[in-house]
Amino acid sequence: MSILISHDNELKDTQMDGVDVFVSAVNVDRSQEKIFTLGKTVCDPQWVDIDANNHVHRWYGTETPTLTENVATYWCESCGDEHDRTLWSCRWCDADVVPGTKTTGPSSVWIEGLVETRISIIGNPGDYTKGQKYLFTSNEFAIEAMCANSSFDSHEPSTYEFLGIGPMLFVDNEGK
Repeated sequence: MSILISHDNELKDTQMDGVDVFVSAVNVDRSQEKIFTLGKTVCDPQWVDIDANNHVHRWYGTETPTLTENVATYWCESCGDEHDRTLWSCRWCDADVVPGTKTTGPSSVWIEGLVETRISIIGNPGDYTKGQKYLFTSNEFAIEAMCANSSFDSHEPSTYEFLGIGPMLFVDNEGK
């Protein structure tokens, strides 16, 4: 996923370390990765249980209000560590009840990965030092970035690339 933040090829009112700069583009790229899962355990909406005292238990959405949840700690011989096990019982008679669940099949999901922010500005040779950190601020965002390229030999203004090294913070225009 790639987002280009620009206004008529120029971001107005942008400063770098408190000094006005000409920003030609801000690109925000976020990688995505497909993850394969074996499935997960979810509530079985068809499950109904009647304990020995005729108390009816079922799922209400993702809740079982007729059951009390208790966590028991046990020692696992195979890994040599303690684990927690959740046990349920009827809230009125303490009968043991195992809520019905089902497993969703194998599936794949997309998760968001790393974010890369690139800022392009126009500057004169020698204006910025490769590896130096700068704080960019505007009416829309703020981000700390590092200069990714060094001075050019040309005497003409050149494009400098800066890589974001922290989160990009956005102005909350809704909360004015």
